[in-house]
Amino acid sequence: MDIKDNYRGSLSFKWFIENEQKIDLCPENYQRCFVWSKDKQQELLRTIFDSKPGLVPEIHVRNYNRPISNSSKIGIIAELMDGQQRLTTMFNFLKNDIKTPRKLEFEQVDGVFVDISDKFINELPKEAYDFYINYSLQVAFYTDIND
Repeated sequence: MDIKDNYRGSLSFKWFIENEQKIDLCPENYQRCFVWSKDKQQELLRTIFDSKPGLVPEIHVRNYNRPISNSSKIGIIAELMDGQQRLTTMFNFLKNDIKTPRKLEFEQVDGVFVDISDKFINELPKEAYDFYINYSLQVAFYTDIND
């Protein structure tokens, strides 16, 4: 994981995909279980595909200098402090667990709008898929802070 100590800035969702096994998305000490309804998840997807920057709140991650080595968390080097509902939703879509909402269009680079309503990620046009994978999230990393 190539993150500077106490980094704050943009990271693509692709970065989270590449590092998913190293991040504890639901630390049991302080994170609630995933509770968002299907409608709430689809509204996040609408926000992302409407491509209005700054509407997805910042993600907060605790970064460790050394991987955790206890038996239940071997190799974990970061944990999600805030943003679990958002990131879990994004992973749910990536895993074809939810579809895009109804009445959703995606504006391609050439300015043409395509209908991406009620689709799983594997049904999206390549440009919309690439946009999603590379969607820029604002992220704040905090190094070695305690509970």
